[in-house]
Amino acid sequence: MMSYDWMKQDFGGKIPSTDPLDWGIPGELTDDELKAFMGFRKEVERRGDEFQDTVFSFGEEEGEAHALCRWLRARKFDLWKTVAMTEEATVERGKHVTEDFYPDPEAALGVKPQIYVSQYPQLYQGHAKSGSILFISKPGVLNVNAVTCMTTMDGILKYHWYAMIHDYGNRLRERKGRDPEGFTRYQMMCVMDLANLGMTQITKRCLSIIKEQSRIDSLCFPETLDRFVVVNCPRFFSATWSLIQGWLDPRTVAKIELINSKADSEKRLRELVDDDQLPKDYGGTAEDTTVTLMKESPEGCIRQHTDLMTFR
Repeated sequence: MMSYDWMKQDFGGKIPSTDPLDWGIPGELTDDELKAFMGFRKEVERRGDEFQDTVFSFGEEEGEAHALCRWLRARKFDLWKTVAMTEEATVERGKHVTEDFYPDPEAALGVKPQIYVSQYPQLYQGHAKSGSILFISKPGVLNVNAVTCMTTMDGILKYHWYAMIHDYGNRLRERKGRDPEGFTRYQMMCVMDLANLGMTQITKRCLSIIKEQSRIDSLCFPETLDRFVVVNCPRFFSATWSLIQGWLDPRTVAKIELINSKADSEKRLRELVDDDQLPKDYGGTAEDTTVTLMKESPEGCIRQHTDLMTFR
């Protein structure tokens, strides 16, 4: 057990960052936050097993100090609210742990992941200046009808657990392995591209998927979002956004930026991501996302095109 004095010297007793998105991390804790940290640490040690596995959902490589602070930030360092959230997350996680969180994405979806992604493009590519992994999602070209035909709501949610625990988790561990001392923030920066988004894509089913995925992430993977930049927003999206933000934690909402014009979005993204990490189609010099997505197509595939066919 680490002593309180040792923890205060190395992880607390300092003035917290003035950035509302950058606080409550080891080395920046106030005395009250440090006391909450020590209390939570004792609870994690006392309960062990499933409770501990929930806190260290991405593995012990994250480091105790950073993992515990991540959970505490989600509840503003209120010890017992954090404990209650962890208990609830342990129950939710327990529904999927016996399946090892679906390590086979094709079995989870019921279709090859490459076909699913061709209808709902999303990919990891590079990292932000903060060190966070860069994730790009393109719901603007989401083919709702095709996704509805190829899989189910249950399949999509199973795939989401696979994506968080296995895909994203492995990327975090790989980055940690390459930079053990420098990479300490287990977070992602998400760019959501709404170009070409139409009203027909914002269906009740689509919104229910977003709502459930947001619930899982907020509960079981707290404080893994660095920033969330929504680009190419159509005017009608403001009404939808008013609905969606009601499902999110206020701290998460504070991390979200909505940008309408392409020029403004490229300027903002270059402020957050180095040019060599930002794809060409977003104003950088890294590989275009369409090229990257094509590389993830089935082996031997030169060009992938999927059409939805309807039979009576």
